[in-house]
Amino acid sequence: PVHDLRSQLKAHNDYVLGLVDTIPPKWYFDQDTVQKLTEELHGRVDAKVNSSKKFHKLAVHGKSKLARLDPSTFKTVSQILNDQALTQTPKNRNKRRQRKKSKPTLYSAALDRASNLDELKERLTEKIEALKGNRKVPGISRQEKKAKELEKSKAAKKRKRNKASKGNLDAAAADANGEQEAGAPEKKVPKTIPVYNKEGKMVFSKFDLAETDVSTHERKPAAKMAKQPKRLLKKLDVEAEKLKKLEEKNPEQAKEVKQKKLWLKAIDKAEGIKVKDNPELLKKTMKRKDKQKKQSRKKWKARTETVEKRQKDRQEKRQKNIKDRKKSKLQGKLKKLKKRGRVIPGF
Repeated sequence: PVHDLRSQLKAHNDYVLGLVDTIPPKWYFDQDTVQKLTEELHGRVDAKVNSSKKFHKLAVHGKSKLARLDPSTFKTVSQILNDQALTQTPKNRNKRRQRKKSKPTLYSAALDRASNLDELKERLTEKIEALKGNRKVPGISRQEKKAKELEKSKAAKKRKRNKASKGNLDAAAADANGEQEAGAPEKKVPKTIPVYNKEGKMVFSKFDLAETDVSTHERKPAAKMAKQPKRLLKKLDVEAEKLKKLEEKNPEQAKEVKQKKLWLKAIDKAEGIKVKDNPELLKKTMKRKDKQKKQSRKKWKARTETVEKRQKDRQEKRQKNIKDRKKSKLQGKLKKLKKRGRVIPGF
């Protein structure tokens, strides 16, 4: 019976060992053991490379290939455990025997690691987070992303302007309330005398900004104006002429006008508005548009001529078909009448 029990236990042990051997060693052992086994493998490969002149000049890729082709590299869990048991010193064995009367068949470093559940949970969470970070988020294209960023920046600028204007209004209201509470006498605001320019229009600023000589009913919004290089060029010429006259009369005022124009230009560029104030580029644009118009006229003329010719040909063909049909009908009637003897031949 004892012999049967031993053989039965051995069979169970072999079966469990076979199951354990299906687990890869890198998942069975803890990180320290895996690292130690990897270092031993590297040491064996390096020793093999150094001992042979044939493999002396192998690169890293060649070494890894050599390790893959070496049968001793691939060991099961039970083989690694047996190797560890053989390398263990007798002193450690005696201590272990004293500690445990019956030695277990399988010793797994993974069981020691599993005892610390918090550490395992933490490692699993870190791995999940790393995988989430590496995962690519589908959907948003580069253009949509750029459009969203531009929209956000515009909204932020608008909020900033509104906040600043609101702050100024609140400060003004607070000052007014403070003056009323203090009972300070109201200051009389001096009436401003309206200033008119040469054309009889009221000027609201210190200097009269250059205006085009285009009538008010012909003026269009800036978006439409930007598509009319001829008008823009005319406007620039008028402004340049007025600025030149202003420089002759009052250089300081002309300098202020130039500075203000530069500020307006910078603001427009910051808001993403195209500033078209280069006469050379405007002239080139005019030439290009004129060329496009000429080409389109030429194409339209050729198209109309083709359509008219096609219509004429179809009309002529129709008339010819009608004429042939009438003639064939008449010939058929005459043949029938000749058979009946009602038509005299020759007439």
